[in-house]
Amino acid sequence: MRQAVLHLSSEHGWRGGERQVWLLSRGLARRGVTVVVAAPAGSPLAERAAASGIEVLELRRGRPIHPGNVMRLMVWLWRRPGAILHAQTSPALDWAAACRFLARPRGRLGGVVHTRRVSFPARRSRKYQSWADRYVAISQAVAGRLQEAGVDESRLVVIPSAVEIEPIDRARPAPELAELVHAAGQGPVVS
Repeated sequence: MRQAVLHLSSEHGWRGGERQVWLLSRGLARRGVTVVVAAPAGSPLAERAAASGIEVLELRRGRPIHPGNVMRLMVWLWRRPGAILHAQTSPALDWAAACRFLARPRGRLGGVVHTRRVSFPARRSRKYQSWADRYVAISQAVAGRLQEAGVDESRLVVIPSAVEIEPIDRARPAPELAELVHAAGQGPVVS
């Protein structure tokens, strides 16, 4: 059985973080990685992932750490030994920590990764010291905030957010930029 990655998101809306989860999931799936997105039922992320052919594990809406959600995640993990949980939001890291605690005696969990996308200060707590095997920051500023919260540098990596190139390649410059693009003799201008 191939290793699987379960992306956990607690968000009910569609913003940059959810778009990043969707882009990452699509990219990993194209490379042959088994990818599943766990997100609130009916959320834009769940709907877009499903429309892209990505398996979705729908979670209950409401309390971030609903026991029913943790049980759904555990059932999924028991069927996929060695899976990696990628917590995409702070509440999702709570879910991953609960799963890690429950899966530890069985050795079912391959690891926990947490991505942080915001640069406001994180609370200094165990969450940012020991709940994940690896912490991902999207910028040096975010990495600095994670270190302030207690993340050890050896478990921290900076990976900038993805950009979808295809729509940029097809983009046409605004009429007022057409002359600039022609004068530069290069491809599209992104402003």
